Amino acid sequence: MRIQILLPLLLATAFAGSGALAQDPEQPQGDDGQDIIVQGSPNPKATINRFVKELTPAPIGTQLGRFLEPVCPRVLGLPTGQDALVEARMRRIAAAVGAPVAGPKCTVNLYVLVGGDKAEIIDGLKSKFPDLVAGVPDSVLKRLKASPGPVAAWQIVGMVGTDGMPLSSVRTSADGDPVLVSNTIGFASRIARVTRPQFLGSMLVVEAGALNGVDTRQLADYAVMRTLAPTDTTHRAALPANSIIKLFDAGNAPENGPLSVTHWDFAFLKALYSSSNQLEASQQRGEMTAKMAEELARLAAQGK
Repeated sequence: MRIQILLPLLLATAFAGSGALAQDPEQPQGDDGQDIIVQGSPNPKATINRFVKELTPAPIGTQLGRFLEPVCPRVLGLPTGQDALVEARMRRIAAAVGAPVAGPKCTVNLYVLVGGDKAEIIDGLKSKFPDLVAGVPDSVLKRLKASPGPVAAWQIVGMVGTDGMPLSSVRTSADGDPVLVSNTIGFASRIARVTRPQFLGSMLVVEAGALNGVDTRQLADYAVMRTLAPTDTTHRAALPANSIIKLFDAGNAPENGPLSVTHWDFAFLKALYSSSNQLEASQQRGEMTAKMAEELARLAAQGK
């Protein structure tokens, strides 16, 4: 199904909705009615680590975030019916890769916003809905607004103990600033931490003008790759495998790109959600590489 654009999209109107939107009677109910199909064929194992590293750049000593609480997606800016298709598809992919997924009546923690200029949308969020950019440095928002291409994505990240319990705020002195302390019993090491990062929220902004020729499945699958994982699309010059994440690259025609998540995308997300994010990023990437190799081999055997 080709996506039809609703223009103009007013940011304030989009967020002032009354909750669930009515299904367009001309659209099929629920999901797109198609099975989750991954496209592509696996490449040699030697390229897997590079694929993971290119998509998840992180400074030494940091950790990779992900959703620990159930995902509740909301799509705004598409015609009624198409938003529901994208949301349902995102839920199915998330469940298939092992991410926790909330029920139909849930508190939204993942937004896909379709509108006009992405810089104006980001400024509007910062001004009118600051919770949706909470903790994101101004320097990062500025880089996202100035980045080439019609999309921008970011996550709001919080820390919890390894047991999933929130950190406690304590003062080390009467006049000192409060610090966050884990209640988890255990000891940190050079590899493992007593805390782990979780996504409290995830945002994807897509300029409506970029959706010409894009279908609901492509948008949903792209959104999953940008919101369920801390993917950074500024580090893809050497991406060694085909990926839906290239959908909005300059010079790419949607009809010539992947129609859905590729083998590599699917294996990447499964590896992220089955590996330990208590580890430092470099160590978690090593675990993800091994898990991706297993999943790619399984998908290859399944396709024969």
